[in-house]
Amino acid sequence: MQGLIYTGSHDNHIRAYSPGSANPLHEFEAHSDTVSCLFVSPTTGTLLSGSWDTTAKVWVDPLKAVMTLKGHEAAVWGAAILPRNGLMVTCGADKRIILWQTGQPKVKLDNAHSQAVRDVAVCSDDTFVSASNDSKLKVWRVAVDGAGKVSANCLRTLETPNDGFLYSMSVLTVGGEDNAWAVGGENSGVMVFKEGEISQVLQIPAISIWKVVELPNGDIAAGCSDGKIWIFSKDPSRKASDDVMVSSNSYIMRRFMVDANFSLYVGHLSRRVVQVSTPCSDRAAGHQPCGYSGAELAARSRQQRRPDKDGQRR
Repeated sequence: MQGLIYTGSHDNHIRAYSPGSANPLHEFEAHSDTVSCLFVSPTTGTLLSGSWDTTAKVWVDPLKAVMTLKGHEAAVWGAAILPRNGLMVTCGADKRIILWQTGQPKVKLDNAHSQAVRDVAVCSDDTFVSASNDSKLKVWRVAVDGAGKVSANCLRTLETPNDGFLYSMSVLTVGGEDNAWAVGGENSGVMVFKEGEISQVLQIPAISIWKVVELPNGDIAAGCSDGKIWIFSKDPSRKASDDVMVSSNSYIMRRFMVDANFSLYVGHLSRRVVQVSTPCSDRAAGHQPCGYSGAELAARSRQQRRPDKDGQRR
């Protein structure tokens, strides 16, 4: 049985599509402002939405909200659900992370980061990672004692090698990966972390990476400011065509020469970076751009940026 594809929009609506159809099965006004994030529980199918209206909502089916989570003082940017105990996690432009249970805030982590918290991703039954405009990742462990009291503690803070905002991350689980994440943001490429260290940077000819996600087959997909989705794979049989590789590399090299910050960033990581033109090898076992029939992976970026709810780049 096929699932649904959900989208959230600036028109305050959530839409649900069947794969392969351009017409929504369901369409409804979900919030009073932009719907900024969506999360679907892989175990229960529960949909969690976040919005610039400072709330998150819980949906048991596409047309029925069963809870409205109120506790943030600014836009909600990320949401997730911990699988073991059903605790919900939200983060926002107020620098706050909140853990919720049965619709009630159980833990408020004020100033969890020094700037807006843009995303949260579940690592295991009791841990999650947060990403922020402060260019940092933080690993958190959640505990519930015998009396039902919820607590959360930061286990580790990871610095990224540039000062760009971090917008999105995805925990990599396919293929037996452990403590591996893909992270994207402003002027960063897709940074692949393993055991707390950057193991690879997937260069993309776009300024901003809005969303990073691991696909069921282990590929990494990145939705970017050039209006395209870039897909990277470890499978050499799906490597992109030569013209796409040449076009991509040409743009990236031009960008290195004109963007001093980006050049320094790449130089700093030269020992770890695997350029997209490098063939897959035992040395890197890295992801490469892959080509799909009908997919346009052109290298020209529109370099678009939009202000977010709080006047920062998005």
